[in-house]
Amino acid sequence: MTALIVLACIAAILIALGFVRIRLGAALAEGKFSAYAKIAGVRIDLFPRPEKEKPSEPKKEKPEKHEKPKPEKEKKEGEPGIIERLGGLGEVIDFALEAVADFFDMVYTDIFRVKFVSANKKDPASAASIYGYAWCAAGIIIPHLDNNKNVKKYSVSIDLDFEAEKPIVELELRVSVSVGRLVRFAFSKGFRVLVTILKNGKKGGAFNGKAGNQYA
Repeated sequence: MTALIVLACIAAILIALGFVRIRLGAALAEGKFSAYAKIAGVRIDLFPRPEKEKPSEPKKEKPEKHEKPKPEKEKKEGEPGIIERLGGLGEVIDFALEAVADFFDMVYTDIFRVKFVSANKKDPASAASIYGYAWCAAGIIIPHLDNNKNVKKYSVSIDLDFEAEKPIVELELRVSVSVGRLVRFAFSKGFRVLVTILKNGKKGGAFNGKAGNQYA
């Protein structure tokens, strides 16, 4: 009975951890960039990093030890590399693109905000041209934001100012994903890679030219 209670408690804890959300935020304002992560309500500043207090007394420098370079393992002739074990460069690229698409499908965009003011007092024609290019880019981005169910809130603002000397760029992005989804993603993709490597590893003869009829 005690063992069942312990297992039930462990299962409950794992389920609860699966619902914990990891939130990432990034912002660019007045030429300054900042980024942070928030896990279970605890905020961790990623950039700029908080400055550490300098020690009062300087530490004595230890003499550097010259380590002997370790001999590199020579790759045996005909031994398949990681690309060959995964089925070739084409399959690796397809898998990477699929993994990126699946990752963004499970990530929720809580806030996506862009503000751009095209400005160049010395060359108004250039500012007007960049303003047009910015709206062309917005015409491509906005439909994707509208059709993406994972985007909760977004704002795209583009303006033109002939009096300002420099353009203004402001960005804000906040995304979140649950720990459970990350674990399932890592397990499914990692398991697929492992199975592919083991499967192609058994066909070593096909990579080093040793495949063939042994009775020929």
